[in-house]
Order: sequence, then structure tokens, then C-alpha cells
Amino acid sequence: MDVELDLRLDLRATRPYLDLGGMSGPVHTQVLLHLANALAGVSTVSAPFQSNPPANLRWHIVGEARMLQYHAAGPEELAEALRSDRWQHLCDCVRNWHDVPAERRRVAASVLTRLGFYDTVLSLVPHDDISAPLDPSAAALLLIRANALYKRDGGSALATLDILHTVHGRASSARSRVLAAIAITVHHARVSRDGELVRHWAEQALGEIDAALEGQSSDHVLHSAVLRACSFAPFFAGDMAWTEEMLDECERLALAAPDSTSELAVLKAENLHAVLETRSRAAMRTGDQDLALARARQLTEVDPEDSRVHRDLGYMLLAHSGPAAALPSFERAAALGPPFAAVAWCLVAHCRRELHNPHGAMAALVTATELDPGSITALRGITDLAHPTGEQALGTWARDRIDALLSSHTTA
Repeated sequence: MDVELDLRLDLRATRPYLDLGGMSGPVHTQVLLHLANALAGVSTVSAPFQSNPPANLRWHIVGEARMLQYHAAGPEELAEALRSDRWQHLCDCVRNWHDVPAERRRVAASVLTRLGFYDTVLSLVPHDDISAPLDPSAAALLLIRANALYKRDGGSALATLDILHTVHGRASSARSRVLAAIAITVHHARVSRDGELVRHWAEQALGEIDAALEGQSSDHVLHSAVLRACSFAPFFAGDMAWTEEMLDECERLALAAPDSTSELAVLKAENLHAVLETRSRAAMRTGDQDLALARARQLTEVDPEDSRVHRDLGYMLLAHSGPAAALPSFERAAALGPPFAAVAWCLVAHCRRELHNPHGAMAALVTATELDPGSITALRGITDLAHPTGEQALGTWARDRIDALLSSHTTA
């Protein structure tokens, strides 16, 4: 294991994506650590987690952190000297896949997907002609395959939907069928944008939720997740009152979810993150900016180490109240490190410039270029500020860098 990672404070929030080391971070990182601990036999996984990190998140972290030695297309490509014990357990699981119990394979597939090893998942979890009923572990593996395929191909509609329909039609568990139904609902809401299909699959999920909750009436997280996904149906129908009613109940269930164990606490925070994010976006769509801001601020309290929530709050504050209000959020996002730090530093520079602090803006832009040497936005900002800051040499360097980048793109 590389001790250098322990010294990189800018990686404290996302370090687990590099080598499965570390101890904390935003909620999606805590989920990854919990799953990795389960592979190592330190903990158990009793519920499916929902968080869906951005596609290729690990690749972006490696690039912006300039830790190219951690680049890998699969877990076993990472040099042994850089592997944590958790990472080695993942490699062992992949190497001995067919001898690993089904539940352990489910956890490993989830870790692989979160790390962006989509091709590894697709090679390990086939989608052949399935005629027999799918037990919960087999259904879960296919749902993970569908997610990996979607992530790899940027929204491959037909192939992903084919897998989801297989799970819904063949799963022996009502819970698995509900999870497939809400995945299909969300897929149609985000990809096909077909309101009738959204309505149909939302009705399927709501019609099976009682069976899925049978004997588990306190599974507030599952019930909340179903309502959140199904709220797309009234939204597409233009019924905002019904949408808000469903989201009210969704949030009530999210807040009432138990958190008596470390796993339940992470599960609750993960679901509440998704609920507040949805509610903030819904408020924005209806034009209620004050409510949208309130939800976004709540989200920073639920998940304070997630740089995206601070960045997104900054965007909202910039539009609503101006650069002085937005600047602290962008500075916080930048301080939390890769993979969004370069963009956040550009936003810090924008606010500082608007607040008549050109030297502070220039410093932020220089930091952005150090993190992302190919950032045309940051380089152009430097050229714009070269004269007012007296940094003509820096401006010349930035112009030459822009010319070189544009030339290389043209040649390519």
C-alpha cells in the first residue's frame, strides 16, 4: 500500500476509490468502504445500497490527483505494491469468481461497478437466455450488470432495459421485482422520456410494494426509494401537487429510517441524500428557489464531505444571490479535492473576479491549471487577468498553452 496517499489531505474524501484504503469520506465513499469491508470479512451487507457515483469517477480522481500509477482497467492491473488489504480481497474474489458464494459475488460486483470496472463486471456476470426463476442474489447480480452496462455505454437503452425486464419477469422475490420496476421507471424518465411508460412502470412498482414489504413493514428506505422513483409519473403528467405529496411521504419515510447500526446509518444517509437532491431539483422546476436552496443546504449537512453538493449549492447561490454568497460553497468544494476541484477553483476565480479581487482570482486559476493542465477555461481566465494583475509572463504562457492544446486537438 502506498503511504503517500495517507499524506495527501486533498484525497481524504475520495482516497478509497484509488486503493480501497482510507476510513471516511462522503456518503458514496462510505458505502464503498462498507462493501469493501464486507469482502474482507470485517462487516456484512444486509441491504442493497442505492448511491450511483458518476460514471468513471475513479478515472477522473486518478487524473486530477496526478496519481497515474493508480490507473487500471481492472482490479488486478493495479500493482501489488499499491494494493490495500481490501483491494487484494477484491482481486482474490475476481480470480476465484466461480468458487465464491453468490452473496459475496453480489458485493464484489457492486464494488467493481463503483470503481468503474464495468468490463470486469460484464465479463463475470453473463446475461444468457434465462428461463428459470432468479433467486435474490442472481437477480441482484443482473441489476448490477444492467447498471455497469448503462455506465459503460453512456445510457445503452435497449441492452440495459432487456436485462431489467428479465429481472422483473423472472425474479422469485417481490423485492427484486420492485427494484427492477423502479429501475425501469427511472430509465424511461431519464432516457426515453416517455411519460406513458413511466406511468406504467411506476404502477407496477407501487402495485408490488406491499408484497415486497411483507414481514418488513419497517423497511422505510425501500419504501422511500420506490416513492421517489414513482414520483416521476405525476411529474410527467404535470400534476405537481401529487408529485409533492409523494415526495413528502418519501422524505417522511427517509427521516424515520432507523440508524442504530453503522450500516443502517450509512443506508439512511444515502437515501436521505437522494431524497433531498430530488426535492431540491423539483423545487427548482416549479420556480421555488428559496425552497430549492433550503433543500440544498440540508444536503450539505447530511453529506458535508461531498464536493458536488457544495458545488451545486454554489451554482444555486450564484444565480439567486450573487458571487459573495456563492464563494464559500465553491471554496469548500475546491478544498475537498478531486475529482471536481479544478472546476471548483475556476468557479472560485469567477466569484473573486466579480468581487474585484483579480489577484485572488488569478491564484485560483493557477491552481485549477495545476490540477487540470488541459483546462481551456482556466487558461483563458489567466490570459484575461494577466494585464490587471501585472502577470504578463503568465498570460503569455497561458496563450501558448491554449495554442498548443488547440493544435493537438486539430491534429488528432
